Amino acid sequence: MPLPIDTALIPEELITQSPEKYMDQLINRIKIIQDIANSNLEEAQQKSKIYYDKSTKQPKFKVGDHVLLKVEKFQVGKKKKLEPKWTGPFSIIEQKHDLIYKLLNLQTIRPTKSFIHTKILKLYKDPSDFRPPPNRLINNDETDKDHDNNDQDIQDKSDEFI
Repeated sequence: MPLPIDTALIPEELITQSPEKYMDQLINRIKIIQDIANSNLEEAQQKSKIYYDKSTKQPKFKVGDHVLLKVEKFQVGKKKKLEPKWTGPFSIIEQKHDLIYKLLNLQTIRPTKSFIHTKILKLYKDPSDFRPPPNRLINNDETDKDHDNNDQDIQDKSDEFI
């Protein structure tokens, strides 16, 4: 039983129609609304993709580069917080796609069973390649004199308290 508010909100032409005709009109309206929603969804996806592509950069590796592999599975009973997050080093031996590589473990000299995506790789920087900063190499004599003066000042101050 329709209430008076229902008859006021629903146009009179829809109330007097046959149910079949009303269902056909309703189905057509739903199809139109669905098409509009799909087009809006596609536009939103395109915008999101553009924003994502602007802010992300996938690293490009070459065959022969040394990389580290992100550890995604941790041993049961071990704390994830205390375990190393990266393992390796590995060497890239094959490139299947711009973002997919086959690796060789440099510790065991065995290749990985499957191809690895770039998102879980990072470039390995060998610690032996690092040199001390240039400011430590220059003016060593001046810094040594400053340290000697500071040591003498500390010795003098400690004698005053005794």
